[in-house]
Amino acid sequence: MGWIITILLFYIILPGIANYRVFQKAGKQGWESFVPFYNDFTWLTILDKPRWWIIFSFIPGLSYLLTVILAVETYKAFGKFQFWQHVLAFIPVVNFVYLFYLGISKEERFHGADYGRTNYQRTAAREWADAILFAIVAATVIRSFFIEAYTIPTPSMEETLLVDDYLFVSKLNFGPRVPITPISFPLAHNTMPVTGGKSYLEWPTIPYFRLPGWEKIKNNDIVVFNWPAEELGRPIDKKDNYIKRCIAISGDSIRIINRQVYINGKKSEYPKFSQVIYKVEMDGNSFMPRSKMKELGIHPDEVQIGGRDEATGRTLYGINMTEYAAMEMKKISGVKSVEPLVEPAGSFQSDIFHHYASLPWNLDNFGPLYVPKAGATIPMNLKNYYL
Repeated sequence: MGWIITILLFYIILPGIANYRVFQKAGKQGWESFVPFYNDFTWLTILDKPRWWIIFSFIPGLSYLLTVILAVETYKAFGKFQFWQHVLAFIPVVNFVYLFYLGISKEERFHGADYGRTNYQRTAAREWADAILFAIVAATVIRSFFIEAYTIPTPSMEETLLVDDYLFVSKLNFGPRVPITPISFPLAHNTMPVTGGKSYLEWPTIPYFRLPGWEKIKNNDIVVFNWPAEELGRPIDKKDNYIKRCIAISGDSIRIINRQVYINGKKSEYPKFSQVIYKVEMDGNSFMPRSKMKELGIHPDEVQIGGRDEATGRTLYGINMTEYAAMEMKKISGVKSVEPLVEPAGSFQSDIFHHYASLPWNLDNFGPLYVPKAGATIPMNLKNYYL
């Protein structure tokens, strides 16, 4: 219901009120400003713009850019040429307020579509300012609705994706999400450059709504999502971005038994180059060679020093690595043993969802956990209450 109200507000009510008197001053009927899409066609006619631009009204993101362009051209038709006035066209809601003012003010006169072209003289500095402003806004629209760049910060997806890999992610495949916090610093996610403060305003907000995509998420797809368990209280769209493999989707039941993943009771195949934790024992006189770790693709963050076994004098390590790396590790001088490190069933790890000892789950023995789907009914009990 919330997104329906949002569409009514931004596509019918606000444009209609804002342009009602503007259309009348331009020789059109005021009611035309309240008809979705037809109001944009009428606006294009008033400003003598190509009528085929109406196509952009049907494309999220581009419809916003069309509104900005038409608002700026309307300002020019009213003789408004200052930079700050044109900036207003880029600010949601504010642009409608200024159009409403131009329409109701008796001092403001609509001079015609050609007025801006014949009377608007820009300096070189103004041309640069206009170009930079439009480029920033266009890049923000592309980033919000079409494609966004990400850098891999951690080794959790190795070897499929490596630390510092730079990738572009399409938002059209699964459907772009309409920004929940529309007013934010351009091209910043949740923190300001340099200062590190919040890069967004928490008001106004738009209810959660995702536009249709052309495919559905499937098991084992690699996806980008906002980390839901973040504890900083940020809005959903401003939580940190994570890139992970989606092994279970809505309606699936996931379980891990002795490190083997089961989806709906069936064994799940490990991706090629998947990594697990191994216990590595070295004699007390040897050290883990960094050059060899780099050669095997082992990131320093994936190596945990477990201390020294006083009984044997050996140094213990916990290393997250591929099966191939584990085999090669056994050949290193000083390495005494390399064995999979498996947490036994019933051993509770507090950093594993759901974080309560009432369900003693761990990295290697987990679940079963049902992933809810729309319309499903789940009986509540003491065991699943905290889920």
